[in-house]
Amino acid sequence: RLPHEGAEHHPTSNSGSASSDGISETGSRASKISQQDLMRPDGLRSETWAVELSLLMAIDKWNLPTRGACCHCHCAIRTAQAVLQRLAREGCSVGGWPRGDAQCRKCGTFAIMQGRMKPEHEGRYKCGV
Repeated sequence: RLPHEGAEHHPTSNSGSASSDGISETGSRASKISQQDLMRPDGLRSETWAVELSLLMAIDKWNLPTRGACCHCHCAIRTAQAVLQRLAREGCSVGGWPRGDAQCRKCGTFAIMQGRMKPEHEGRYKCGV
């Protein structure tokens, strides 16, 4: 069972301090980040809760050996950490991040719709996060 199952996730309203990556530890938007600081300045900032939930949704699909892990969730999280550390050592990616041609107006995550959205619905995309 993942932490997000069975309970609706709500951002907290604590101090809202921002980390160096611009993600607020409490789920609120960091006030020191300007629109121009975003990967895609033409879009909305992704909400912290959406970043967390989309990562959980990704690792929820993995089938991994659990030897030495306290639970399946932490097994997947440790694997994700190792993969992200390895990817962080790779060379930089040139442009195009985040990928997508539609953005959820609620949480700020992007999706690749490639013309699957009707013109009258453009700008009203709602993601699964």
